[in-house]
This record gives sequence, C-alpha cells and structure tokens, in this order.
Amino acid sequence: MIEAFNHVVVWVGVRIVILLLAGLAAAADIVMIATLLKPGDERNRMIVYKASAATLLGVALWLTAVVVGCFVRAARLTINPLVVLETIAVVYFAALMVYKRKMGG
Repeated sequence: MIEAFNHVVVWVGVRIVILLLAGLAAAADIVMIATLLKPGDERNRMIVYKASAATLLGVALWLTAVVVGCFVRAARLTINPLVVLETIAVVYFAALMVYKRKMGG
C-alpha cells in the first residue's frame, strides 16, 4: 500500500515539473513574439537584431549537430517541431537578456 502511494506521489511530482517547464516555455514564446512585434528606438532594434542573429546561429549549429549525429549513427532524422520551437524561444530569450544587459535596455 505504501509503495503504491509513493509511486503516485512520484508521478504527481513529475507531472508538476513537466507543467512548470511547459509554462516557462510558453512564457518564453510570448516574450519572443512580443519583443519581435514591439516597435522601438534604434537601440531596442539593435538589441533585437543581435539577439535574433545569435538565436539563428545557435539553432543552426544545434540542427547541424543533430543532422550530423543522425548521419554518423545511420539513424532516422526525427525532429519534433515543438522541440525546435521551444529551443528557439529559449535561446532567443537568453540572447535577448544578455544583449539587454550589455547594451542597457
């Protein structure tokens, strides 16, 4: 009986962590879209430009590593579009925070 209860508690904890991560990913998506759509002065446009360039470079390198890894292992290339979107959002959010701190924003 106790073992079954512990099993349920663990799965509830796992679900809570997954929901928190999904919430953080959704927040990163919203921040990414909001900053791309918001008009701003020249400094804000430069921050968004640099963050976008860093995001493109990071995601391109990540996708290249995935493709090369699949090629070397002779495995099928299976990339989940949701994972790619969330990776882009997280990398963009991190780059945006770095460039806002560097350039003052």
